[in-house]
Amino acid sequence: MIDVTFEDDGCGFVVSNVLDANNRSARKQFGLRNMIERATLIGATLQFDSEPERGTRVQLRWQAPTLNLASPPAV
Repeated sequence: MIDVTFEDDGCGFVVSNVLDANNRSARKQFGLRNMIERATLIGATLQFDSEPERGTRVQLRWQAPTLNLASPPAV
């Protein structure tokens, strides 16, 4: 399991507003949506915790696939 958390004490934002595709200003912001898409591609989860004037926390969790070391890989 890989669990990585990034945090800052910046200006923060309202997560739902940024991720809402119907929000006109959110349509121009692809950063968070791209992060979610990439996390999904590798089977990870991504959580955002942020509020204006409070900063932001981003947590990525990824469970590595289980390897069967008993039998060698087929060639």
